[in-house]
Amino acid sequence: MKPFTYTFHTEHQRAHLKMAASVSDNIGAYRSGHIALDNGRELPILCRHSKATSALTYLHPLEINDDWRRLVGLPTTNTSQIIDAPGTLLLGVERARLLTQGVLDIFNTPDIQTTIKDTLEEKIALLPILREGKQFGLSNALQKTCGYNITELPLEKNTDEPPQYKSPDNILTGAQRERIQVAIVATGITSGNSLVTLINHTQTRFKNLSHIEILIPHATLLGLTHMLAYTSPGLSLRVHTFETLLDTQGDRGTFFPHPEFHIRPTLSQRYRAWWGRDLANQFIANIPHMGKDNTDALFDPVRQIRTLNGHLQKTYQTSLANVLARHLV
Repeated sequence: MKPFTYTFHTEHQRAHLKMAASVSDNIGAYRSGHIALDNGRELPILCRHSKATSALTYLHPLEINDDWRRLVGLPTTNTSQIIDAPGTLLLGVERARLLTQGVLDIFNTPDIQTTIKDTLEEKIALLPILREGKQFGLSNALQKTCGYNITELPLEKNTDEPPQYKSPDNILTGAQRERIQVAIVATGITSGNSLVTLINHTQTRFKNLSHIEILIPHATLLGLTHMLAYTSPGLSLRVHTFETLLDTQGDRGTFFPHPEFHIRPTLSQRYRAWWGRDLANQFIANIPHMGKDNTDALFDPVRQIRTLNGHLQKTYQTSLANVLARHLV
């Protein structure tokens, strides 16, 4: 995909998203860019395309059997069929496997590898956010790509909005924390307020921290812009995400209509076509990311389907069963 610039407005200021042309590699492709505020602050961004990130974001093969039919409310048939289906319907173990692979694919990009290899092992902290962040396999990805063996320091978050974070106190000594200069944070959180709280907590925890690499599988443009505007300008940040930045609809991320946002625009077009139109002939909204942090898809498939059905019924007067039935024979 060619370079492009997208100008948008937040509540208080104008901002610009500038993305470079994509670069192909032996995994797929990646694309760098940045968000720029009118006050001069910039946030570097890297989008990663691979088989794993594509499956989670667009369409992937899914076997529809009677267990699936019961889950979505379709009649059982004692048969199974493999169809293409949205990444939203990747649930449980398979979703966790692809998340781990997608994160590994991110670590196989030159920018993050340069940062890691230029930093001593004892000066790096790995901070997955419980619960979804523990599925990302940060320590394994770092060992495979850079040869470092670093213990993860999972952060617990409560259910407040924005959430508050708690760090483990018995893994690093005070002297070890003071040596930390680079943090790698993995989270499914997309809310700007929550990201600001997370960055501020991390900065407070590690007094000599100078740079944070942030891995968010389905990051939103407005969430990242808010994070950039309300975190310390003295702290260097860079965000890594799967495939594309998302628009914001309530607490969900949806695709922008512009093909330039996607490393592989045909994948987003096929995704949009899969959902089709509702009875009023309007396109059903794309929903590559459900809820605030992906935890339902990982740990509670029934709730994930219920949430998706609620959105489809409220907005389009249809159900997942109706949409799936169009793709089954």
